[in-house]
Amino acid sequence: MRKIIYVSLIISLLILSTTSLTFADSPINIIIDGIPQNYEQEPISINGRTLVPMRAIFETLGCQVVWNGEQQTVSVYNPEVTFCIVLKLGSTHVDKYDVKKVNGQYEFTHTGGLELDVTPQAFEGKTFVPVRFVSEAFGAKVDWDSKTSTIKITTNAAVANNAISQSNNLNANIPIDTNGKEIHISDIVSFGGFTGQVLEIKGSKILVLWDSYDYWMNKDTYSYWAMLAGVNFDSQQWFDSTVVTIQSSGY
Repeated sequence: MRKIIYVSLIISLLILSTTSLTFADSPINIIIDGIPQNYEQEPISINGRTLVPMRAIFETLGCQVVWNGEQQTVSVYNPEVTFCIVLKLGSTHVDKYDVKKVNGQYEFTHTGGLELDVTPQAFEGKTFVPVRFVSEAFGAKVDWDSKTSTIKITTNAAVANNAISQSNNLNANIPIDTNGKEIHISDIVSFGGFTGQVLEIKGSKILVLWDSYDYWMNKDTYSYWAMLAGVNFDSQQWFDSTVVTIQSSGY
C-alpha cells in the first residue's frame, strides 16, 4: 500500500512540474478593434502562453461556437460560415474545414490541420484557448504590448472599414462590403448569421430583405438572435453596407 501511495505521489509531482498554470502578476488586458474587453474569467498563463476564455473570445470575434460534450470538442465557425476549426480538450491538434452550403445543407471538406503549442484547458468550468492561435486562425492581427500587458487584436473587418474611411471619400456614395467589394442590386449579403437580397441602393446604404438564417438557429431561436443583431427578419431594412458581407453576386 505504501509503495502504491509513493508511486502516485511521484506521478502527481511530475504532472505539476510539467504544466504550470498561473495568473499574471498584473492583469492582462485584451483590446479588440480598439474596444477594451472585460471577460468574467481573467486570462491565464500556461508555460508562458496566454489563454483566454474560449466562448468569450470567439464570440467577440463574431464567430459561432458549437460544443460537443460527448467528444469534448468545440467547433468554431467564422462569421460567414465558409470555414471552421475544430479543437479538442487535451489535444494540441486542430482540424480545419471548408464549409459550403449546397441545396440548403452544409458540406464540410477537410483542408488540413494545425498544431498548438499549448492544449486547450478546462479551468473553473470554462474552456481556455491560446489567444494568439485563435485570432490568427481567423486572419486577425495580434500585437503584444509588454509595457501595459495588453493584447491588441485587429480583425479583417476593422482593417477593411479603416481602409474605406481613409479612401479620400471617393467611395462615399458607393456601397462597399466588409471585404471592400462593391455591392449591387440583387446581391446576396449576410450579417450576424442572417442572409438577404439587396433590393435598393442609396449611396452607402442598402435596402435588404432578410429572408434566411444560418443552420445553428431554428424557428424557436432565430427571433432572439435577430433582436441581438438588430435585424428585422422577413422584412425590408436599410443597412450600412460596410457591415455586411457579399455571399453571392446577382450583378
